[in-house]
This record gives sequence, structure tokens and C-alpha cells, in this order.
Amino acid sequence: MQLPETDGSDAVGYGVDYPVFWIDRFHPHGVKQHIAFMAQTRAEVDAFHAAALKAGGTDNGSPGLRDTAKDYPPGYYAAFVLDPDGNNMEAVVRESASITSSIHSREGAGSRSTRG
Repeated sequence: MQLPETDGSDAVGYGVDYPVFWIDRFHPHGVKQHIAFMAQTRAEVDAFHAAALKAGGTDNGSPGLRDTAKDYPPGYYAAFVLDPDGNNMEAVVRESASITSSIHSREGAGSRSTRG
């Protein structure tokens, strides 16, 4: 995906079904960024969070399903960490509703919906 669609001079989004990584000129150097990386499994999201904290990051939302009432789509399992410069780094896996329902029923009641 490009913005504008004709030449991508303002932004480019990479992904298959939807953009999962953006590069744009709207965030000048020195402005805090939000960068999200797509994971394949919840375990990868959990491992990202643990590794980022071990490397000196600050927790900004532990791994868990995000609340659909806060405009997250169903099955949005993510973790957020602030890097040493204050950028918000995210790892996310977007699960289908059937997978999320199956995992949720195995885990028991309650999903984590921390800040993110």
C-alpha cells in the first residue's frame, strides 16, 4: 500500500492481506514511534516481550488479548515495550475468531486486556 496511491511519496505499508509495517514521512526524527511486528503465534509474542524486557525495554502492555471495546479486532494478541528511546515496540498475532475461542476456552475464564 502506498500513500498517495500513485507514487508512495508519503508512506509505504507492507503486508499481504493488510499493512503490517509502515514507513512514512509524517513522523520526523526525534518523535516517538510505534512500530509493530507481526508474529505467527502467541509464543512468539511472549518471547518478544521477555527478550525486550531483558534487553532493557520497559513494559508498556504485557502479552494478552486486547479488548475489542477499545477498537482492537477480535483475536488481537499483542505485547508492547518501550525501547530506551521511548518508542513503542509491539509484537502482535491476529488470530481468527475460531482459534481465539478455542484457546480462550482451554485457558479458562478471563483474557488479559492491558494497555496497548
